Order: sequence, then structure tokens, then C-alpha cells
Amino acid sequence: MRNQWKRRLLWWGGGLFALLVLGLVGGVVMLSLSGSSVASLPPAVYESKAGSEGMAIAPERAVPAVVGEAAMPMPPTGADEALDFVDAATAGTTTTRMVIKNADMAVVVDDPRAAQSQVIAWVEAHGGYVVASSLSERTLASGKRVLYGETTFRVPADRFLDALAMLKDLAVRVDREDIRGQDVTDEYVDLEARLRNLQAAEEELRRLLDQAADTNEVLNIYRELMQVREQIEVLQGRMRYLQESVAYSEVQVEFIPVEADEPISIGGWEPSGVARDAVRALLRFGQQLVTAFIWIGVFWLPVLAVLGIIGSLAWRLGRGLWRRMRGRAAPPTAR
Repeated sequence: MRNQWKRRLLWWGGGLFALLVLGLVGGVVMLSLSGSSVASLPPAVYESKAGSEGMAIAPERAVPAVVGEAAMPMPPTGADEALDFVDAATAGTTTTRMVIKNADMAVVVDDPRAAQSQVIAWVEAHGGYVVASSLSERTLASGKRVLYGETTFRVPADRFLDALAMLKDLAVRVDREDIRGQDVTDEYVDLEARLRNLQAAEEELRRLLDQAADTNEVLNIYRELMQVREQIEVLQGRMRYLQESVAYSEVQVEFIPVEADEPISIGGWEPSGVARDAVRALLRFGQQLVTAFIWIGVFWLPVLAVLGIIGSLAWRLGRGLWRRMRGRAAPPTAR
């Protein structure tokens, strides 16, 4: 009798535990599938669902489309057009965008000194100016001393792409090319509105100053007027800086000699290539290791914790039932 109850209890406890585990795993799988269902939809279907359910449109659809003559106006292409934009913005008729365009390049050349001289001559001939220029000698691992050059210049915005093409023509190879654009239209329009308000306040303070008769009142109004005037000058300085930055694009270029860029090769074996492969393998291993830790911490630890709690409760319940059934089935002790 005792063995029969024991077998029944083990069957009930095992079945309950199996049902709980299956329910938990099924719930996790359903949550995973429901979370990935929207992401797996094609872009067109995702966009239609977003429009009908109030969801956010996919990021690639957030860029305004260009259709015929309804396209967004392009940024100014030259210094004159950029300054015309500023005049239009001041008049309250902003019709285009203000974009600051900069570039950072590193080019390999045969002679950095000669390349630097050609770049400076080209910049001055095309309406630009040099901000900084330097030459320096460095010692290579082989003990050879070579010449490096660095130049920073500004050119009219409509000559920006021409300047980049000129640098590429001079180069044996381009090691780095980083082109950046910053849209400052909103900032400029905000500065324009604040400037109009401050100028209106200045006019009102000047009118009150002319009408003031008391000395203390005159001093107070004059103090307020100076503070407003200072704010106006700060805004005007920032607006002039934006105008200059939009009208003239800045380019920073580093001239690297060919001797410094040649890899070390021993019988066709290049240490730099081996080191690069080793670094890539290390990065891949680190990425896989971090991914494994994330899975363990985010997914497996909570799942194992829940399973442990359920198993512990099932074990305690089964042990309690077993002790109770064992106590009932035990024969009375003979006295």
C-alpha cells in the first residue's frame, strides 16, 4: 500500500512539474514570436500597419521624398547664395537650408612640401584662405626621417567638392576621408526671432529713457538698456559666425609621405596584415563572448530562476504530501 501511494505521488509531482515547464517554455516562445512579428514584416506592410494603428513609421520612410517640383529646397551651393539666404532669413522669407560643410582627409603623396604648396595656391586662386599650415619631420621605424604636412583651409561652399577632387588628384592614395554636414537653419531662425524681440525691447527702453525725469529712473532704464544691448551683440556675433561657416567650408588635410605608408614585407609576409587579422579575430571573439554573457544574464538566468522556484515548490509540496500519506498509512504502535 505504501509503495502504491509513493508511486502515485511521484507520478503526480512529475506530471505537474512537466506541465509547468512546458507552459513556461511555450509562453517564452510565444512572446519571442510576437515581438519579432512586426520586425519581420516587409517595409510596405509595416508602413501600412503604422499608418492604421498609430505606430511610428519605419526609419527609412522618415526621409522626405522628392517628387517633381514639390521637393525640399537644396542647401546653398556657394558663398553668394549662402549670404543671400542670410539676407532672406533676416527679412523673414527663409526659403532654403543653411548647412555647414566640413571635411577631414589624410592623403598619401610623393612630396608633402610640394603637395602643400599646390593646395595653398589652388585655395587662394579660388577665393579661399588658409587657416593653418605646418610641416614636420618624423623618424620611421627604419630610422629614416620623412616630412609630414598638415593644412587647414576654407573655400567658398560652391568650391567644396572641387577642393576634395583636387586633393584626390594630388594623392597617390586617400587614407581617410570624413565629410560632415551640420544643418543650422533652425538655430539661425531662432536667433533671428530673439534678435527681433531684443531690438523691439531696445527701442522701447530708449523711448522710456527719453521720457524719464527722475535720476534713479534714468539709471535703472539705462542699466536695462545696456543688458539688452549686450544680448543683441552676442546674438549678432553668433549669427555672423553661422553666416561665415555656411558661406565657407573648412577642409583639414594631412599629407603623408609614401615612405611612411609602405608596409614592412619579409618574403611576402607582412606583419601588419597578420596583426590586423589577429585584431579582427580578437574583436570577433570579444563580440561573441559579450553576446553569450548577455544571453545568460537576460534570458537564461531568469528562466533558470523561475524553474528553480517551481521545482523547489513542487519538491516541498510532494515531500509534505508524502509525509502526510506515510503518517496515515503507518500501523499503530503496539503498547
